[in-house]
Amino acid sequence: MTPSSCRGWVIRPGTRPARRCVSCAGDNSPGKYTYVDRGVALMKHPLARICVIRQNLFAYDPRVQREVAALVDAGHEVDVICLRGDGEPLRERRGRLTVYRVPSAYPRSRSSYLVSYSCFLGAAAILCGLLHLRRPYALVQVHSLPDVLVFAAVVPKLLGARVVLDLHEMMVEFFCTKFQVDSRSLRAKTVAFAEQASIRFADFAFTCTNEMREAFIGRGADAEKLGVVLNASDEEVFDVERHPPHGSSEGEYVLICHGSVEERYGVDTTIRAVALLHEEIPGLRLEVYGKGTYLEEGRRLARDLGVGDRVRFSDAWVPFSTLLEAIAAADAGVVAIKRDPFRDLTHCNKMYDLVTMRRPVLIARTRSVEAYFDENCFEYFESDDPEGLADGIRRLYGNPRHAEELVARAAEALEPYRWPRQREIYRSYIEALLMASDAKDGRVGRLTLTARGTLDRLFSRTLRPYFVSVRDALDRRVERRHGLDTFGKVLMEEHDAERGFYKPLPWGALARILSTDDVGPDDVFIDLGAGKGRAVFLAAGYPFKRVIGVELAAELSAVARANIEQVRDRLACQQVEIVTADVLAYEIPDDVTVVFFYNPFQGEVFASAIRRLLESVDRRPRRVRVIYVYPTQLEYLQSTGRFRLVRRVRGWRPTREWARSYEILLLEVLPSPANAQHQAS
Repeated sequence: MTPSSCRGWVIRPGTRPARRCVSCAGDNSPGKYTYVDRGVALMKHPLARICVIRQNLFAYDPRVQREVAALVDAGHEVDVICLRGDGEPLRERRGRLTVYRVPSAYPRSRSSYLVSYSCFLGAAAILCGLLHLRRPYALVQVHSLPDVLVFAAVVPKLLGARVVLDLHEMMVEFFCTKFQVDSRSLRAKTVAFAEQASIRFADFAFTCTNEMREAFIGRGADAEKLGVVLNASDEEVFDVERHPPHGSSEGEYVLICHGSVEERYGVDTTIRAVALLHEEIPGLRLEVYGKGTYLEEGRRLARDLGVGDRVRFSDAWVPFSTLLEAIAAADAGVVAIKRDPFRDLTHCNKMYDLVTMRRPVLIARTRSVEAYFDENCFEYFESDDPEGLADGIRRLYGNPRHAEELVARAAEALEPYRWPRQREIYRSYIEALLMASDAKDGRVGRLTLTARGTLDRLFSRTLRPYFVSVRDALDRRVERRHGLDTFGKVLMEEHDAERGFYKPLPWGALARILSTDDVGPDDVFIDLGAGKGRAVFLAAGYPFKRVIGVELAAELSAVARANIEQVRDRLACQQVEIVTADVLAYEIPDDVTVVFFYNPFQGEVFASAIRRLLESVDRRPRRVRVIYVYPTQLEYLQSTGRFRLVRRVRGWRPTREWARSYEILLLEVLPSPANAQHQAS
C-alpha cells in the first residue's frame, strides 16, 4: 500500500466561511497594511492540534490569550504549557483548550533568571514531547522570553511538527538594559547568538513591531521568515460599548496607569508630575492598577512628595470588569515608559487598551510609538520628564476639546492595527504553515529532506526492529488481558489487489480520535473491512446503540464473532453484529452514523463503498461521521465534495513515512446539493 501524496485538505466553497489577511512580513509597517477578503476557499488546512508554550502566567498574558483564542475560535485544539500561579490547578480543560501549568519560582537576580529559564525549558520540553507522542501536534508555538525556549519543541519538530516563535521582546536589548551590560560584551554577544539560533530553529517567527523585526534582521535573521503581529487589544474584552467612557466625578481629574508596577514603566515619573500639579489642580488623582516590585517604593515616593492621598494603588491584579470600569471612569491614561534601547523598539499593551477604550493618552516618546501614531494622536512628552508630563496633563485638563480630538485621531489611526485585523494576519501565518507540504520550500525550516531521509534510514536499519519487537510484545500482552485473538497480519491473496490485507488497529487509535462524549445513545457504528474485529471490540466499549462489523473473508469474520462472544458480557454496547459480506453488494443501514475504515480498500472497491454510504445518507439525511485510519484514498474523498474534515490526528511513529500510516482523520458527510437547497428553503 502506498500512502496518498495529498497532505492538505481543501474545504470546498460553501462549507465554511473564512476571512483571510494576505500579508507579507512587512504588512504591519505604518501605512503598509493590506486587508483582503478572499472568501471561503482560503481555508485549505485541516483543523489541527497545536501546542503553545509560554514561561508566564497564562491568566495575565493578554497577547498569548488573544492568539490562543484565535486558534480555538478557528476550530483548532490547543494545549498551553505555562507557569503555575498560586492556587491554580496543574491541568485545566476548557472545551478545545487544555492548560498545563508548571510550578516555578519568579526570577529576581541574574543567576535566578538562568536557573528559572533552564528549569522551565527542561520541564516544557519533556511535557511537550510526551504530549506529542501521546497525540501528535501539527504545530508548536513558543513565546519568548527567553528566545531559547523554542528548543522545548525539539521532539515535535524532529517528528514532523512545524514550530513558530513569537518574539515578544528583544532579548539582547532586554538583557543589556536590565543587567546594565555593554552590548559589545561577550555576554551580550552570547545572548545575540542564542537569539539568532532560536529564530533559525523555528520554521517561522513573528514579533510585535516593524522596528523589532528590522533589528532582528539587522543581526542576521532571514527577512522572509519574520512577520509582525501588533499588540492590539482584544475588543471582546476591552469593549467600549459595554464600558462607555464617562470620566470622573465633577471636581475631580483622574489619571490611570495599569499593568505591571515597575520603575521602567515610569510610575515614579507620573507620581512626580502629580506632585507638581497638586495645588494647581486640586481634584487631580492618580490610580495605579496592577502589581510589581515598585509598589512599596511608589507609595513611599508619593508620601515623601506630599501626595500620598492623591495616589492610590490597587496592590494586586484586579478583575477585568473592575479595570475596565476604572478606565472608563478615568479622564486620561498615562504610559510613562522609560526610553532605552529595549523599549524604543516595542509597544506597550496598555497604550492599545486606552486607545481602544477611547481615553486620551499621555505617552512618553519612543521610536516605535511615533512610527505608528503621529503627534495628533497622543499627548507626547519626553521619557523620564515629570515637567513635560505635567505640561501635558495641564493641556488636557484645561482643554477638554483638545482631549476629544486626540481620542478621535488615535481611534482613526488605530483602525488598521485593531485586533480583528491583526488576528487575520496571525491566522494567515498559522494557516500557511499548516498548509505547507512535507517538502519544505527552503524558506521555512532548515532540516533538509536529505537529512531527514538519512535519519529515517538510520532508524530503519538500527532501531526499528527493536521498536517493532517491543510494540508487538505490548500488543500481545494487551490482547491476552482481554482474551482476544486479533493480532497478526493476514494477506488476502485469494481476493483482488484492491482489498489489501488485514492488520489490527493499534489499541489506542480509536480513543485518540473519538471520545465517549462524541457518542450518543442513537449512534450506530460500522467497520467496513472488520478483519478479526479489533476495531469492533474497541467501538463496543463506547455507548453506541449498535456496532456492526462487515468482513468479506469468512475465516476472519468467524474469528471476529468468537472474539466478541468471548467478551460480550464486558461490553458497553450489547448489540454487536459481525456480517460476512462484500462491500460491493452490502447495503449500508440507514441508521449508521459512524463509519470506520482502517485502509481496507483501494481504487474502485473504496469508491463503491463511499457511493453506497452517500446513497444511504441521501435516502435518510442525518449526521454521519467517518473515521479513516491511514487515509490513502484521500484524493477520492476530496473529489466528491461531500466530506468536511473535523479533526486530524497524526501518527507518532519514529519516522515521517511510518507515522503517516498511523494518521487518523475524522470527517463529516455533507448533505447533497439537492438536500442542502431543500433544507435552506
